[in-house]
Amino acid sequence: MLPSLRVFVIAFVTLATISHSRARAEDAFGDQTCPNVTPAGRHLNALVDASTILSDDLVSAAQAMVDGYRACKHGYDDNAYHNHEGETGTSVTDALPIGRLYARLALARSLQRVGVYAVDGKKYADARIAFADAIKNIDEMATIDVGSLAFGDTSEHRMLGEGQDLKKQVESSVVNLPAP
Repeated sequence: MLPSLRVFVIAFVTLATISHSRARAEDAFGDQTCPNVTPAGRHLNALVDASTILSDDLVSAAQAMVDGYRACKHGYDDNAYHNHEGETGTSVTDALPIGRLYARLALARSLQRVGVYAVDGKKYADARIAFADAIKNIDEMATIDVGSLAFGDTSEHRMLGEGQDLKKQVESSVVNLPAP
């Protein structure tokens, strides 16, 4: 990956997780890798800021994030498997491994949140499904060709490590669920 593109990718991945102290939470969320998720993220943040009570609206908003990241993942995968170069609005860079990795990691994080909300609502079967889907997406990250480890510590390799850390968290959540 070109060094300037790697810096750009790191910058906007970081921006998606940083909140500005003076900005309202719903305005602070922005995802440049999966921009279709930005409205859902802002809505979810607004609901979280407004109440500490688990509600149907909160669960629906979290599910909207999952749906958005799932669509983003499929978009990156489609671009990876089909050469769209020259078509309006697409480019070969849409299929870069970092986007495919990020979409899966973000999807897994969103599924983890849905699972936690399901546990809070005592919907343990739903939690198991969300957690299993999160683990599946993390495991898929290992199937994406990110180049040789000989090239050192890259954004892609760091993201793979984040995925493994998240997998441990999710697996711990599964272990702590009541028996079915």
